[in-house]
Amino acid sequence: MTGRSPYTGQAHDLGPLFPPRAPPGDGDFVGADYVAEIDRARLSGQIGLIFGLMSDGRWRTLADISTAVDHCGEASASAQLRNLRKPGHGGHVVERRRRHELCGLYEYRLVAREPHG
Repeated sequence: MTGRSPYTGQAHDLGPLFPPRAPPGDGDFVGADYVAEIDRARLSGQIGLIFGLMSDGRWRTLADISTAVDHCGEASASAQLRNLRKPGHGGHVVERRRRHELCGLYEYRLVAREPHG
């Protein structure tokens, strides 16, 4: 599969969740309801908190992330994990795996890219 990192070989590991996509621009956010003047500061703060939390490389569910980051629902946590994968927000790898073999609960891990320079 193109655009995906190799799997770890563990049966429950699904590898990276989000394949590479075209950059959104200069790291700005996108969406039908996004209004930069209203949303940029809030979303920038939220993605920063999620990046800080996930930078330790530990596996977490969306509920774990939502609980750890104030004013962040699970849908927002999921959206910010997608954003972290985009080149405009660092182009990091976000991996996903099932927490248990017999359930649909997934957990996520950030593999942060080293900054250039």
